[in-house]
Amino acid sequence: MVQIRAARSVPVNPPGAAFILKHTQLWTALQRKVRHATEFVPLMKSCTVLKDEGDVVLRDAILVQENGAVREMREEVTSYSQQWIIFRQTDGSTTTNLISNSPQEGDEGLILSYIFEWNYPNLKEESREYDEIVAATEKMALTAVEKSIEVSRSMVTEGKIQ
Repeated sequence: MVQIRAARSVPVNPPGAAFILKHTQLWTALQRKVRHATEFVPLMKSCTVLKDEGDVVLRDAILVQENGAVREMREEVTSYSQQWIIFRQTDGSTTTNLISNSPQEGDEGLILSYIFEWNYPNLKEESREYDEIVAATEKMALTAVEKSIEVSRSMVTEGKIQ
């Protein structure tokens, strides 16, 4: 089995941002993403919540990567103290969404990171397919973070999040 890892971090409130997105607003948006992933992740084609117990959500999701590969996932999604969310797939793969910042910078210094550790049981390292999946995962990680921030900002602007 091969595990592919990728991580990307993006400032939530870069210089020139129209407004400062607060930690609480970002967390509220990420909680919506847990339950309505298709609004945030362009490659996510479906997301069905099977059980919602507040900080723990069980869901089925289908992701179609840019290379056309389809990934069907059952995920247990656990939220921790308005700081991070871990998506655990039944095959042992994980995705983490992490909000961090420097304490002295407050909301202005927020950073959103997505960390992917996905298992591929039939993939062989040092193959063309391996290289393609690594590149696609790295691109997907950056796109996912950027789109999540974009949608979070839109939800605040539209009054869906206070």
